[in-house]
Amino acid sequence: MANQEIVIGTTRKPDGDKSAPIDGLVLQGSGTSSTLIGLAEAIRKAEAGLLKSKVPGDGQWVSVVAVDENSDGVKDAVRTAPDKTRRNNLLDLPIWDRKQQEWIQ
Repeated sequence: MANQEIVIGTTRKPDGDKSAPIDGLVLQGSGTSSTLIGLAEAIRKAEAGLLKSKVPGDGQWVSVVAVDENSDGVKDAVRTAPDKTRRNNLLDLPIWDRKQQEWIQ
């Protein structure tokens, strides 16, 4: 399998709203840099098994997967593969507010 990229945060729509759906991911870059990807690219990378994240709190690695949230047969969201908590651990990652250019949470 190709090297997996590390997800360190999410973006939301509307921007910065903690209760809003995830509409993109923040990937760890080299050094202090990071890369923002939109939801469509995140879904493609997740389907290819190219994304992983650490569970906040316990530090376990989990894969990021694409899911069909509205049961229409089309993958339309990303989440972490269910672990022992069965929680979407992406929801616990920091949120990048694109408008304010700062981390929330």
